[in-house]
Amino acid sequence: MSRLALILAIFSESAGVVAFLLQVLKTHKTKNKHGISVWTTVLVGSSEIGWLVYAVAESIWQLVISSIITTVLSAYLIYLLSQTKQRRYLYSLMLLCGVTLGITFEFASAVWAGWVALLFLTLSLLPQVRKAFVDRRIDGLDEGSLYAWLIVSFSTIGYSIILDAYPIVISGFVGIAYSITVLTLFKRKQTRQGKRK
Repeated sequence: MSRLALILAIFSESAGVVAFLLQVLKTHKTKNKHGISVWTTVLVGSSEIGWLVYAVAESIWQLVISSIITTVLSAYLIYLLSQTKQRRYLYSLMLLCGVTLGITFEFASAVWAGWVALLFLTLSLLPQVRKAFVDRRIDGLDEGSLYAWLIVSFSTIGYSIILDAYPIVISGFVGIAYSITVLTLFKRKQTRQGKRK
C-alpha cells in the first residue's frame, strides 16, 4: 500500500470512528432507537472486524487501532438496539462474517476482494435504506454521523483509485448516494418541524 493510500485509509477509518461515536453517544443519551437498523449495525461491525483481521495480517498497525475502536462501538450500539435474547446471536453473526471477510481481504485478489466489499456494503445499507424510506423513521439517526459517513465514502474512493481497486470505488459512490439521500430526508424533516413551530 502506497503512503498516500495508507493516509487516506487511516483518514477514512478515523472518520468511521467519529461517525460511530456520534451515533452511539446520541443513542445512549436519548434512548431513541427509531430509524437505526440493527442489521446495518451488525454488518458494518462485521466489515470492521474484516478490516481488523486484514490490518493485523498485513501489519498495518495504524488501522488496527481504529478498527478495534469502531468494532467496540458497533458492539455497544448493537447492545443498545437489541433485545437481550438477540445479542448472543447478533454478536456471533458479526464475528463470523467479520472473520470471513478478513480472510477474503487477505487471500483473494484485489479485484475479488473489491467485489466482495462492494456486495457487503450494499447489503449492509439495505436495512437502513428500508428504515428511511419504508418506515419513514430517521429521527434516531445523528446528523453529524451521516456527514462523517460521507467523508468515509469520499476517502474510500480516493485510496481505492490509488490501489486500482475499482469495485471499492463503486462502493464509495454507493455510500455517497446513501448519505446524501438520508441527509436530504433529514433536512426535509427538520424543515417541516420548523414550519410547525
